[in-house]
Amino acid sequence: MINIVAFCCNWCSYAGADLAGTTRLEYPPEVKIIRVPCSCRVDEQAVLRAFARGADGVIVCGCHPGDCHYSTGNVHTQQHMHTLFGLLEFMGMERQRMRLEWISAAEGAKFAATMREFVAQVAALGKNTRYGATLDSAYDNTHAIKLNSATIKEANHAVHEQILPHMRARAEEKLTSGAVARVLAWGSGAFDPSPAPMLFTDTKTLARMAYNPFCAANHSKYLIEASRESGRTLVFLRPCDAHNFARLVTENQIRRDAVCAVGIACGGCLLETCHTCAKIDHPMVDETIDIALTDRTAANPDARFADIEHLDGETPDARYAFWQAHLTRCIRCNACRNACPTCHCKTCIRDGSHPMEHLHFHITRAFHQAGRCTDCGQCGRVCPQRIPLHLLNRKHIQITEEEAAT
Repeated sequence: MINIVAFCCNWCSYAGADLAGTTRLEYPPEVKIIRVPCSCRVDEQAVLRAFARGADGVIVCGCHPGDCHYSTGNVHTQQHMHTLFGLLEFMGMERQRMRLEWISAAEGAKFAATMREFVAQVAALGKNTRYGATLDSAYDNTHAIKLNSATIKEANHAVHEQILPHMRARAEEKLTSGAVARVLAWGSGAFDPSPAPMLFTDTKTLARMAYNPFCAANHSKYLIEASRESGRTLVFLRPCDAHNFARLVTENQIRRDAVCAVGIACGGCLLETCHTCAKIDHPMVDETIDIALTDRTAANPDARFADIEHLDGETPDARYAFWQAHLTRCIRCNACRNACPTCHCKTCIRDGSHPMEHLHFHITRAFHQAGRCTDCGQCGRVCPQRIPLHLLNRKHIQITEEEAAT
């Protein structure tokens, strides 16, 4: 026997189920109903936990658009479930196991018919053996998908060499005048090709400032704490950094008045996401170091979705094998979360020791970035297991853009 979990809105769908019962309209006993105040209260955690605890299918039922008891709750449900179901399908779950349906309190017959149809649909697929209680590390991965990422633009070190003297001069000017108390930039570390974010408070140390293709770290997240220090902070932002900076300012994570933001041109770095980046603007910066950036514009911005389309063209079995091979290597070091500029919660909702924690963690983290991710690639850059986490982000970016276009 299969198990179906139905999340039903208290005001419409649950009343519809009640009407089906009082009018003796039969629907399969495999359906287990969970009543929720509003369909928008069904988040990714509820759906993932349902599958983890043995559900073979999940259906979310809510009020018809325009009839929500809480005005726009079902609108949020539609957006959330569209993104979540798309991510799960991308990771190998059959889309037929997930459904969103609008059922009013007067549609008892529709509730019964919908449940019969959905149970039959899931029964044809059989028991859910993917993303259930555990991930099987011995899963047959002989047909693993190989990505065909192509570099659109290589890093141009000449741009970096042009900009670095201007960065040092601007930093010295601001520090000397007392306009800023510190400068956030890349500094050379123990090894020359591995610059790391560094705070400069003295002009004598500016010689250590670096800017080259190995400057992959994003400065914006460091500003969350730096902007709370006394005195202003001067920071150099490439387009990708600036977009994350703008996002954090919008979310009130950075004190905008405590930061002097200087936009700089990008010569590219060694991140895969940088190869298809088409960002050339610097939102919310105070000033820019004006050096031509045309050399860094991607020839085809849509090329960043090439691997996504390649994976979408594979079978659910192949997609599951692909993600199984990667996710079973996750050691939950949280490096991706810590490096992500838009992951700024003090306590993460995914902290815990559930058997499926590594799977739920990555799906939840990607889901929480929907509409916020700037595709900076920091998550994949710091992953010690080289899991292509940027693909999950690009998938929800694609879903969001397609939904906005409709």
